[in-house]
Amino acid sequence: MRFPTGNTGTKEEFERDWYDAQPFGAVTSYGRHEGADINLKTGGDSDLGKELKAIASGTIVYYHRNSHPTSGFGRHIVLKIDGVWGTRWVMYSHMSDQDFLGAVQSVSEGQIIGRLGNSGTPVAHLHFSIFKVDPVGLYNKIDSIAHNETELNQYWEDPIKFINQYLTPVISTDVRLTLLDHANILDEPTTRIAIDRYNYWDQVVQDKANLQTEFNDLKSKYDSLKSRIKTAVDSVIDSTV
Repeated sequence: MRFPTGNTGTKEEFERDWYDAQPFGAVTSYGRHEGADINLKTGGDSDLGKELKAIASGTIVYYHRNSHPTSGFGRHIVLKIDGVWGTRWVMYSHMSDQDFLGAVQSVSEGQIIGRLGNSGTPVAHLHFSIFKVDPVGLYNKIDSIAHNETELNQYWEDPIKFINQYLTPVISTDVRLTLLDHANILDEPTTRIAIDRYNYWDQVVQDKANLQTEFNDLKSKYDSLKSRIKTAVDSVIDSTV
């Protein structure tokens, strides 16, 4: 998983170049803000036309190309993604016409699915939201808003926190190449699995080292206590003889 903007999609890049102008859950004139309004830190409409990318591999299940061109969410896409998090529906709003993927189709993580625009808004930005439920199906929330906190928590979740929780681990190039070489890994999905396993094993090794350190500390304290007890006992015995 990655952030929807930037070249690498890492947390470091996002926090360096972008900011959330109106965070998830912020109080609005209609209720609660159900997404994040993402802008470049350079201000104004300097982010107009910037590439928007799929945060994870999935399927574009809904798009509005001609609806709401000057109001509401403007031109927007819903990307359905499945993973350890279950199923989520990711909406990109206020997109421009350029590179707009106006069709149901499968996409890969990092693939350009549109560009940041100003459709439906006077100021260019990406309104980015994540649904917990299918907004295209039974709940029909695709063009809806969160009127209150109950609706907010029922249908949406904080997109920035979500991405940070499931970000693809960043490892050094040499480790990646070593994994590819020794495991004969050629495709990207398998590479990600290998990276996850490597990081998991690295954490296990670190946990083992921490436990060993704790054990050594406890053993040292035990040996010290044992020595003091023996000294005290010997002293009592000597004094009574």
